[in-house]
Amino acid sequence: MGATPVYALPYPEPTDPADVPTDMKELADRIEAAIGVAFDSRLDALEASLGVEAWHEIGAAGQPPFQNGWTNFSGTDETAAFRMEPNKVVRLKGVVKGGTGAAAILTLPAGYRPAKVVRIAVSSGAAGTADRVEISAAGVLTVPVGTTSYVDFTAVEFVAV
Repeated sequence: MGATPVYALPYPEPTDPADVPTDMKELADRIEAAIGVAFDSRLDALEASLGVEAWHEIGAAGQPPFQNGWTNFSGTDETAAFRMEPNKVVRLKGVVKGGTGAAAILTLPAGYRPAKVVRIAVSSGAAGTADRVEISAAGVLTVPVGTTSYVDFTAVEFVAV
């Protein structure tokens, strides 16, 4: 099977055996991947031009570590990360699990912390129940009560000082 030079989209050669369903699926998968990569790279470029920084992945080299046994939830969910937007709004994303209840999940670095304690409703637990995270002025992020089965950071945002 041949492939196009730019996106490596497959096409059948005259000598290839006919297998239309397989060929169509491979073509569709490659087109979908190429569109996704192109969109992601354009979005990254747009965000960079607007001064939006890249995500800081919790636990990655050079980034704040998870604390007290907390980890990313699974390979199918977004990993825990944070970033600051040009208007000083800090956003979190990802889903975490485990850890010790009411103990620190992570500590945000200076410059990414609120002036006072911030409490934000989040989805958590096996049944998707509501809970809250607290972020102290020292940058310590906790779930003061509730489950440790999972905590979704998707709705967490606040203004940093």
